[in-house]
Amino acid sequence: MGDGHSHSPEVNRSRHDPWYYNPRGCAMLMSFSWTICIGIMVAIVAFIPTFCLKNLMDVKFHILDNELKKENGILTMTLANIGIAILFGGFSSFCVCYFGYIITGSGLPQTISYLKCGYAMDPHLMSVKNIFLKNIAMVSTVVAGLSVGREGPAIQISAAVALQTG
Repeated sequence: MGDGHSHSPEVNRSRHDPWYYNPRGCAMLMSFSWTICIGIMVAIVAFIPTFCLKNLMDVKFHILDNELKKENGILTMTLANIGIAILFGGFSSFCVCYFGYIITGSGLPQTISYLKCGYAMDPHLMSVKNIFLKNIAMVSTVVAGLSVGREGPAIQISAAVALQTG
């Protein structure tokens, strides 16, 4: 006891010990949590246009159903449908004409190009502005009744959200 040395036992922790610090495991945990965070952000951004699209289509079909129940129903329903198509299609066309090439097309070639070479040909193609405008144009185009899908733009929007998040 009087030799001046501490008599506390030396802690020898092996990697099987639950309190063992593993820097590789910590990095893997951080990477996993960041991936979950990006996934949640992509899900939120993908949910918003789907929610808006569902509600706008419900309103559209409610209006068309009410027009069909009136006298001369087929004619007024057809005119209402054409009016809705012109309104939303015109708005989508205005967005594309005003904001240009950033929101045109599905965005899949730009996303594939970014994934293959690691950089965007134009940085605006993966910007927050593009995410917002492409969502608006996609929803208004689908509500107008044009034969387009929302899957292609949704892929580019999700890739842009992942790029902006992480």
